[in-house]
Amino acid sequence: MGASAWEYFVPFQSDIGAAPATLRRRVFEAADYYREPVDADAPEPTYEDMVELAGDLSDMTAENQAGFLAGLLEDSLEAHRRARLPVTDIDSLLAAQADGGTHSILDITQGVSELPREGAMSPMTGDELIASFGTPRPSHQQVRAWLDDLGRTVSRPRGQGLYVVVYDGDVPSEICFEGYSGD
Repeated sequence: MGASAWEYFVPFQSDIGAAPATLRRRVFEAADYYREPVDADAPEPTYEDMVELAGDLSDMTAENQAGFLAGLLEDSLEAHRRARLPVTDIDSLLAAQADGGTHSILDITQGVSELPREGAMSPMTGDELIASFGTPRPSHQQVRAWLDDLGRTVSRPRGQGLYVVVYDGDVPSEICFEGYSGD
């Protein structure tokens, strides 16, 4: 499927670290995320299914073919099992979606970090703000235009996010969270 871009605007709060947790709960409750389709009647995958799925393996030795197909079957059985896990909260959703993620802020599990890191949201730096908006205090319209610009140069790698404090004049009014996640 590939990663998906996501973005959210929330009202400004001085405790920026608390905002992602509130937003994640809201996204989960609204079911505003990707969920692997589950066919409850689908049988467990078999070794024969893996042979068909793998196609031509004639360039492999028989031993390598057997190992490859066994690994493929093991992965498929695990995915089959996870897809049927009951989803009652964010953690159980993430466990059920372990391979593909939710393509939403739910995939950002480490909260806010001052520096970019896996699973976390980090602020745009002062230099990034100036380069992207020409000001350290961008308006909603500036941030919206930046989000719509597919050629923008500031982003974080898949599985990370960034945030921008949005201003109405000189007063913080919103926080924009954006990122890419999923597979």
